[in-house]
Amino acid sequence: MSDMVFYGRGKSQKSYHKGGGHRQKNPGGNKNNPGKNGRKQENQKKTTVKYIVPAETLKALQNDPWKNVDNLSLKLDKFAPYEWSEQENKEKSDKNDKGKKVTLKVSGNVLKNKVGEEGIKITRDALDVYGNFFKLYLKMVKKLAKIEDNVFTMKTVSRLVVGLGDESVYETSVRLLRNYGVPYIPGTALKGIARAYALEKLADEKLNDLKDIFETNDFSEIVGKLDKALSNEGKLENGEKLEIKATFGKNKLEVSFQDLVEIFGTTEKSGKVVFFDALPVPNGNLDEPLEFDIMNPHYGPYYQNGKAPGDWHDPRPVIFLVVRPGIEFKFAVAPLGNEELARKTRAILEEALKNHGVGAKTSLGYGRFQ
Repeated sequence: MSDMVFYGRGKSQKSYHKGGGHRQKNPGGNKNNPGKNGRKQENQKKTTVKYIVPAETLKALQNDPWKNVDNLSLKLDKFAPYEWSEQENKEKSDKNDKGKKVTLKVSGNVLKNKVGEEGIKITRDALDVYGNFFKLYLKMVKKLAKIEDNVFTMKTVSRLVVGLGDESVYETSVRLLRNYGVPYIPGTALKGIARAYALEKLADEKLNDLKDIFETNDFSEIVGKLDKALSNEGKLENGEKLEIKATFGKNKLEVSFQDLVEIFGTTEKSGKVVFFDALPVPNGNLDEPLEFDIMNPHYGPYYQNGKAPGDWHDPRPVIFLVVRPGIEFKFAVAPLGNEELARKTRAILEEALKNHGVGAKTSLGYGRFQ
C-alpha cells in the first residue's frame, strides 16, 4: 500500500491505493528474515508523490493539477509527479529535516502509476479550443496550397512517437502542441523523411545504373552518394548533373533527381516547396490520442557504462508515451512558384508515410500511415 500526498495546503491530503492479491507486512524481509537478495531490511521505506511547484499554485488547482488543468502539454511539462521516498539513514549528508534519507524519482513509470490512461486524455474544453484553431489553420493551408489535392488526410496504422529524445524531466518525451496539448508532426520531420525516402526509392529503381556511376555495389553507399549529390545542386563529383528518374504515388508521377533539388533545396539554396506541420483532426477519437508503451532494455550497464553485455544484467522497463493507431492527421504542402513540384512532393510524402514511417523507431514499424 502506498500513500500519495498532494501538497499545497497547510495539511496534506492522502489517498490510499491498494494493490491486488495477498498483502504482506514486510515483503522484502526483516532483520531475521532477509529478502530475496540476502540483504536485511532494517528500515521500511515510505513513498509518496509530490509536485515540485509553489504551494500556492497547487492550492489554486485544488491540490490536483492533473484533474484541474486542461492542457496536457502543460501538465506534462510543469506538473510532473515525483516519487518521494524516505528511509532512516545514519549518513548525515543526504538527510532531510526529519533525519531520513530522501530519494526523488520521476519517469514514465511514475507517470503511468500516478495518472494512468485517464490522466493523458484530452479534455472536452481543450478539444473545443483546439477545434477553433484547427479550422483557422486549415483555412490558411488550403489557401497557400493552391491545389486541393495538396492538403490531404492520413491515419496512423501503427503507434507513432515524435520527439522521443526531446529534453524532458522524464526518461523520454513526446511532441505536443504547447498551446493545445495535442500531438503533432513538425514540417521539418516530414521534409526529412520525404527526402530520405525519395533517395532510397531512386537508388532502388535505378540500382544497376547507379552501380556503374558510383562504382560500388553497396546500397547504403549509393544512397549516401546520392545524398551528397543532392546537397551539391544535383551534381556528381566530376561536376556533371545526375539525370535519373523514379515514379511515386498512385498516379505514378515521374520525379527526376533535378526535381528533388528544386523540392528540397541544397546547402546553398532553400527548397521551392513548403512542408506544413501535420495536425490531428479534431474528430470523435481525439480525446484519447495517446497511450503508454514500453521499452525493455536488457543491457543498461553496457549502454551507459561500457560494461560487457550479459544475461546477468536486469532488464529495466522504460514507459513512454505514443500516439495510438487510428488517429487522423491533416498534411499539407505548398508550392513557392511551380505548382507541379508541389504535386510531386505530395506523392513522395504520401508514399513515404505509408512505406517508411515518421518519427522514432520506424525500423520497428512505428510511424506508419494509410
